[in-house]
Amino acid sequence: MRMAGFGKLAAGVLDTLAAIAMAVVVSLMVFLIVARFANISVVGIFEIIGLFAMASYMLGAATASRRHQHLVVDWLNEKLVDPRQRALQQLVVALCTVCATALFSYWTYRMLAWGMQRPQFTPSFGIPMWVPQMSLVVGSVGCLIYALRDVIHSLKALRRAKGV
Repeated sequence: MRMAGFGKLAAGVLDTLAAIAMAVVVSLMVFLIVARFANISVVGIFEIIGLFAMASYMLGAATASRRHQHLVVDWLNEKLVDPRQRALQQLVVALCTVCATALFSYWTYRMLAWGMQRPQFTPSFGIPMWVPQMSLVVGSVGCLIYALRDVIHSLKALRRAKGV
């Protein structure tokens, strides 16, 4: 499979998982509202909602990174008219993003490793805490991969700008 085909497949899987996680959160929240209205006690539903909410947040972060929809300050980018300067500025931003996401990935890995060495469980269902922590690892690694993609694209743009 070509890299572009793999990228589209990964994007589709990412979007599908994020949609499923969000649908579960919304469905369970609606169920919780109805259950409270009907005076039905539901134990542990917040654990499940929290699990899927964490997954949807982190999958959403990776999706935003993939689509270049994360927070940006583009004032300098708008002021630069020279293609080489613009490509260089995009490279600096991409490298800063790689550093930040690499640190975040490392920290989430350390948190997950610590959680596996000292296991803790949720009170109602006994879900291991590393399960929701795993979504942090998936999200941070996803953002790191897309940040590395941005570095490669910036390097290609810089090379094209030198030829201009």
